[in-house]
Amino acid sequence: MEWIMDSGDFFCHVEERNISSICHVEERNISEILRYALNDKPCHVEERNISEILRCALIDKPCHVEERNISEILHCALNDKPCHVEERNISEILRCALNDKLYISLFMLLLMIFFTFPMHAMFNDYEPSARARSMSGAVTSVSDDYSAIFYNPAGLKYAATQAGATFYRPFNNDFQTVSAVSGSYESSIGSFGIGYQVMNVEYYDINLTSEQKFSLGHSFYLNKDINTEISLGYSANLYSLSYHELGEESKIGINAGVIAVLHQRTKIGFMLTNINKPEMGKNQKHEIPQMLAVGLSYIPYQGVITAIDLKKNWDGDTELRTGVEVEIYPAFILRMGIRNNPASYSAGVGFKVMGINLDYAINTHAKLSLTHHVALGYKF
Repeated sequence: MEWIMDSGDFFCHVEERNISSICHVEERNISEILRYALNDKPCHVEERNISEILRCALIDKPCHVEERNISEILHCALNDKPCHVEERNISEILRCALNDKLYISLFMLLLMIFFTFPMHAMFNDYEPSARARSMSGAVTSVSDDYSAIFYNPAGLKYAATQAGATFYRPFNNDFQTVSAVSGSYESSIGSFGIGYQVMNVEYYDINLTSEQKFSLGHSFYLNKDINTEISLGYSANLYSLSYHELGEESKIGINAGVIAVLHQRTKIGFMLTNINKPEMGKNQKHEIPQMLAVGLSYIPYQGVITAIDLKKNWDGDTELRTGVEVEIYPAFILRMGIRNNPASYSAGVGFKVMGINLDYAINTHAKLSLTHHVALGYKF
């Protein structure tokens, strides 16, 4: 009897064996074995620990079982090379089972990302500013530096002309990095901003996945008098998502924001992300997250800023963020913040010397390691 596996647009005949997501082969459920292996649980089959075999294979260690090097078999299969063992083409079986494109990169991607983060985390809020991170992201009404292009483009009007770069490893992961560069320029027709942000996942010098965002923005005053200032900002973002050996896709998203200053001490901010609802994917569409943020900040004393934000993901919960910034000396600034969902605390310091801004932030997590974040900027 011949079995056929249907994986959407892909059909595969494998020598009377259906290697599908739910398939018994020689009274063994291959999908269960793989799930155990990828979740690091022992799974003994015919006195062989299949999970150990797969783990050895995936980290390129030899694993001889019944005079066969399973590591080499998987290496051949995952690199699209034929590997006939006991008159069966294991390479073909694996390629059929794994939908013809699931190579070592996707294995590691599953291990390091998809089993750790939810699928809807594509182009998540990576907090590219160290200053913003140290205030737990409560900067919708406070954004007034080179990173305003990422948080509220209306804030570009208060940023003057400056530029900066930032880098961190989320939760101190050695396989994941986030970096960004951005700048603002003040002109007679408003202020302009440009930014680039990238999140990379790497394994053994291979870039498994990359999320990139290129941003261009503009801000101008809607109204300005002795008591009130209202600035409007908008930006266009080019999102680019790529997977190693699996291709890439790009989409454009539109953001818009407003900041109102009342009597010089109170600011109200509003920001809407991805107004046009951009989607990625062919057979299954995934929306790039739409965010609504509302912020309020108050300056009780000169050099002290208190801020509170409500941030809503249309497909998720509402997050509350609060932050404080205190200028101890003109050259030394302290910051701290707290947020919920998930609950975390943050703190940081800033140094300003001769137009150079150096910021550091640290962020906690209930389950994961600390995140350390550094940024360097210059005000022209």
